[in-house]
Amino acid sequence: MRPTRSETLLDVAEIIARRSTCNRLNVGAVVARDGRILTTGYNGPPSGMDHCEHEEFEIQCNLAVHAEANALAFAARYGMSTDGAEMFLTDSPCHNCAKLIINAGIVRVYYSKEYRLTHGVDLLEYAGVETHYGPSCTAATPHGTQDPAAGAQCGLFPLPHGPGGDRF
Repeated sequence: MRPTRSETLLDVAEIIARRSTCNRLNVGAVVARDGRILTTGYNGPPSGMDHCEHEEFEIQCNLAVHAEANALAFAARYGMSTDGAEMFLTDSPCHNCAKLIINAGIVRVYYSKEYRLTHGVDLLEYAGVETHYGPSCTAATPHGTQDPAAGAQCGLFPLPHGPGGDRF
């Protein structure tokens, strides 16, 4: 069966993640408009720096630039507008990347895996950015709705605090 554009772009994000230079977690990002790729990014140290090497017990990398930030930085550096574009990610975005995504004008975010912290997705939804979780989630099955074809729930992260709350 022919994959949808969103499925294809999520697959591309998985391939881009293999370029990651941080051994803690491989994350890939694709920014697209109308199904066409504008830019890609993967996580790793800033350009020209040595690759990250972590011990198994380390839970955080303070050197790597996140895939989302790298994709958006490349677009900015080369004058590509991301306003109205979509982002396809291997993993749900962190809180800081969510802020970048919102300010870059991304209108829809698809991601294949949930990260352990959900603050980023909560913030995107609060800001009105559409989120879609899981490989079976497409534009027809937004985050928090039932995908009838796959029989799976596309995850839902309710916003527990309103404006001024301590969640963000």
